[in-house]
Amino acid sequence: LLENESISDFLSVDLACQNAQFSLLKCSLVDGQNSNSCDDESHIFSREKSSLDGANKNMTSSAPCNTAISGERYQFSEMYPSFANIFTRFHKCSTSTRTVKGNSSSRVKFTSAEKTFELGECMMVQRKLIPAFLEIIEETIGSNIEKDRFFRVSSSREEVSSILRDALKQGRCASSWEELPSGEGIGASWNLLWTWSRPKLDYDSLVIFQKINHFRNVKGLTRKDLLKKNLQRFCTCASHEAHKGKQLKNVSKLMPLTYVLPQEYNAFVAAFLAMQKIAGNKSSNFWILKPVGLSRGRGISLINNIEDISYADPIVTQKYLLNPLLFLGYKFDLRLYILVTSFNPLEAFIYKQGFGRFGTQKFSVNPESIHDERIHLTNSSIQQQYWDDLDPRHPVVLAGANGGGNKVTLSWLFEKLKVQGFDTRKMWIRISDLCLKTLLCVEDDIPHQPNAFEVFGFDVIFDEQLSPWLIEVNSSPSLARETDLDTRIKEDLIYDTVILVNPPAFNRVALFDICQRRCSQQCRDRNGKNLRKHISEKDQLENDLREILTNKLPRKYGELPRADLKGSYERLAPGTPSFERMKKAHSSYLDTLT
Repeated sequence: LLENESISDFLSVDLACQNAQFSLLKCSLVDGQNSNSCDDESHIFSREKSSLDGANKNMTSSAPCNTAISGERYQFSEMYPSFANIFTRFHKCSTSTRTVKGNSSSRVKFTSAEKTFELGECMMVQRKLIPAFLEIIEETIGSNIEKDRFFRVSSSREEVSSILRDALKQGRCASSWEELPSGEGIGASWNLLWTWSRPKLDYDSLVIFQKINHFRNVKGLTRKDLLKKNLQRFCTCASHEAHKGKQLKNVSKLMPLTYVLPQEYNAFVAAFLAMQKIAGNKSSNFWILKPVGLSRGRGISLINNIEDISYADPIVTQKYLLNPLLFLGYKFDLRLYILVTSFNPLEAFIYKQGFGRFGTQKFSVNPESIHDERIHLTNSSIQQQYWDDLDPRHPVVLAGANGGGNKVTLSWLFEKLKVQGFDTRKMWIRISDLCLKTLLCVEDDIPHQPNAFEVFGFDVIFDEQLSPWLIEVNSSPSLARETDLDTRIKEDLIYDTVILVNPPAFNRVALFDICQRRCSQQCRDRNGKNLRKHISEKDQLENDLREILTNKLPRKYGELPRADLKGSYERLAPGTPSFERMKKAHSSYLDTLT
């Protein structure tokens, strides 16, 4: 691994440096009375650090930057105005968010001494990982150390781990990603962590170049009862603003009439009886019941008699859409994939490929069919047992290679709807607006998290008037590859997600070396023993960042990804006309809460 140094030599030197580093950190936080002791530790650090210089030269994936920076001189230091900004703890704190009632996500301020200590602690976490990381890489990857980036899968679900590995073997990913082994004690040393559920780790100790495929605090989006609450709150405010003549038309038309039981039982009963009176037919007053905490169709049932309601845990009850848009007589809904790369501020993309999910029997609102899940429920996990009994004229059969199970590709379905005379371009715009409105309704409860991104599964259904309705939002949408269609669409989805998020490569040995030097400099500055500087702090920061990031500037918030990195994603926010219009509604909503 190293030309003149073995890993064991590197680790022994590193241990001595670690001891010196702790002393230096303590020196930087005292009042300066122990300056002689600190000076002695600095000499120890200098002697031990010299042994790492050769390692740094051999391990860096690009040559260190020169003092004279060509091109746009301060690109990197403008993105990260201080060295502390490369650590999640400080990047998060420096992000300004608008505080609303009940939202505690406000800016945290550090005193100078606290910042010094926090920065030192962050640097220590990172530099402890590097020796173990290098040792494991030598043992497991060996000559492939030139690989740019490393990923880890943390999931007991084979469907998750296998699809990520397969997706990263495609195209450009095949030559730039390597999987890290688990259980080797190297901690959070990955560039990309992919999990099924939200991982338990210390986010604040990470550098912001590391990416995780989950946000925290998104239950307000993905839990049925909380989503209903957030949408209702937003839509109520929107309705008030609409009466004032503001541009909030149709913002309240997001989700079918929904109630959370048992909290809203009385309101539900009133609505149920009112709908029954309007329908004039007791048996056609259909409502759908869903457990709050379950997914994949588990526990779902339909009722048309209020006496049939039975539940042990909280549920949502939703007015069943009796006039859905049909295709060849079959009910269908859409599984859409939305990639969010930032909340507060919002940055989101919609995947242009997805699924149309069909019932396996033709649609009917005959009361006798109310319990026939083949007609009314489109979840693949429910319909799977009926796949072998499809009618030869079923859309999935007619779709050929564009169909599988009870699903067809979104592109095939829209092509066929266009042939039937539907304005699919307008339908797509309405879908995009619906998803964008939903994200805006909940984003103020989700703090900015620079390491996070997430793919959400949005389930949407059209009515006969081509109005889209949100059914629910899924966290960790299924990645199971049960058909050839699943394999093709979902592998492409994961591949396109990774290349768009594009977790940057970073030079770990350079990070180690620079953290050591900067901590030593803190100590000297504290005790008035600073050496004459031959380079300004701004130039030094620019050089350090370029060396750590291998001279490749990460994409900024709001910057449109390169065409070759977007895959099949299309931007929802920011920078789109729909987003700019909706910001006005969102701003009015926030004004009612502050």
